[in-house]
Amino acid sequence: CALPISSWAAAGMLVPGPENFSAATEAENNAFIPFAKSSFALYPPFIEEIESLSHLPTGFRRHGAIELFFGPHAEHDREETLRANRQFQIPAEPLALADAFAQVPALNETASAAAWFPNEADVDPRLLTRAILAAAVNSGAELRPNSPIARLATDSHPPAAVLANGEKIHAAHLIIAAGCFTSQIPGL
Repeated sequence: CALPISSWAAAGMLVPGPENFSAATEAENNAFIPFAKSSFALYPPFIEEIESLSHLPTGFRRHGAIELFFGPHAEHDREETLRANRQFQIPAEPLALADAFAQVPALNETASAAAWFPNEADVDPRLLTRAILAAAVNSGAELRPNSPIARLATDSHPPAAVLANGEKIHAAHLIIAAGCFTSQIPGL
């Protein structure tokens, strides 16, 4: 089965909030951060289930992250980021630049301030994609890679996907994974 290349483009970063709180308005942060925290909390059990069903690793690691701040307002930006994290009970702490460079010598030396986020995690998008596909197959899903959908036929119940070759696929659950091209499928 071919893996979707778009899944490989993801960085795999898993964070409970935005990278830079000062770049968003307070209203945006107030709306987004609880959603992000809830989603982040669901990730470890999701990974556990995927690895259990697929018998494959996902590359999930919770090892924390260092965030660097640049320019003349770096200290202020870091303090605002730390304040906002504390406001939403997201663990974060200031980190001396010397300590940041000791942990990761290749960091950008033009940084003016640093912060440590101990709960941040990441996942390997390629390994995760393989594991999700294997978990789906192991759970009874039928995968149809490289099967372009010409349109969605809404004249039947449930609706059917009509492939480019004219074949109709009827299923109780149909997942169309066309990514950014989904909106171009007639009938959706």
